[in-house]
Amino acid sequence: MPSAEATPLVSIVVVTVAEYTLTAACLRSLREQDYPRTETILVCNGSPDDVVQRLRREFPECSIGVIPRNRGFAGGYNEGLRKATGAYVAIINDDAIAEPSWIREMLAVARATDGVGIVGCSVVQADAPTVLDSQGLGIGLDGMSRQVNRGVGLDRAPSLPGLILPSGCACMFSADALRDVGLFDETFFAYCEDTDLGLRMLWAGYGLVVAPRAVVRHHYSMTSGKHSWRKVFWVERNHFWVALKSFPIALLLGVPIFTLQRYTLQARALWRQEGELPEYTRSAGLAPFIGSMAAAYVSFLGGVPRLLAERRRVMRSRRVSTWKMTRLIARSRMSLDEIVAGRSASQPANAAPRRTQVDEVP
Repeated sequence: MPSAEATPLVSIVVVTVAEYTLTAACLRSLREQDYPRTETILVCNGSPDDVVQRLRREFPECSIGVIPRNRGFAGGYNEGLRKATGAYVAIINDDAIAEPSWIREMLAVARATDGVGIVGCSVVQADAPTVLDSQGLGIGLDGMSRQVNRGVGLDRAPSLPGLILPSGCACMFSADALRDVGLFDETFFAYCEDTDLGLRMLWAGYGLVVAPRAVVRHHYSMTSGKHSWRKVFWVERNHFWVALKSFPIALLLGVPIFTLQRYTLQARALWRQEGELPEYTRSAGLAPFIGSMAAAYVSFLGGVPRLLAERRRVMRSRRVSTWKMTRLIARSRMSLDEIVAGRSASQPANAAPRRTQVDEVP
């Protein structure tokens, strides 16, 4: 029988709000993992009682925690992460379904590489399982992050860029790294909290790895709505918070300039009915969209004092140089065109695991 050291316990955390059908499908896929040592923790995040009871009955093997009020992605997953006892902790959205080898593939890559903090995976579209939703996140010079390789065939995925931040849709953490760096920032509520945590891991000297052969199928934005005004608010506010909290100062000074350039490109895309932005305005209307953007700015400014205090903590505990972090982000950035279009550019094919490590930047 393999030893515990050879097969470390992996905790898996799932958070749901009110969705039963997709959550049940997700939990069934976790039952079918071919890795032998896992524990599954389900957090019902402001869920109706009937959903909680149905999940309890069908999945007695799960440790189920109940939060009376919805605390968002960050708060819900932090609740589960605090209960986890494994040496590694995986998270997966309640609207995603894991392939049987998902945990095994991520763990193999993590254990083959020293100093790993986070392992990402290949997220494919549920209704087109040969097409990628992402293989992690890239980041632009305005602090906005986007899925890498979205819309590309899984078997033809381009190589990953120098900086790749695993997506909170599905990934795995080293429990030791989480204890060192901390959990998700709950003030983000939803969106960009994974980008924030990834950058904090890099500042602390941990490597970020993507395991391309670890696959989940994702029903994109089923919980918050693919094109909702709430998502506009959270994304627009939180990407500023990411930059203020974790960008090197040389890049932080350029954020207003690159944001204005992005707005120019988005206005052009809206005029031409190109990219994702017209879908938002068709879905929610232009006035709510503008209102959400204005509210995001008000909320961002209100959070500046707290974010500056958080920034000081990040910088005091950093283990890599500001110069190396600046070079990594600047050289591996997603272009503003890619950010606006919602997809990454093509690069030469390469299916090998990809590591981001600040100390490896020349």
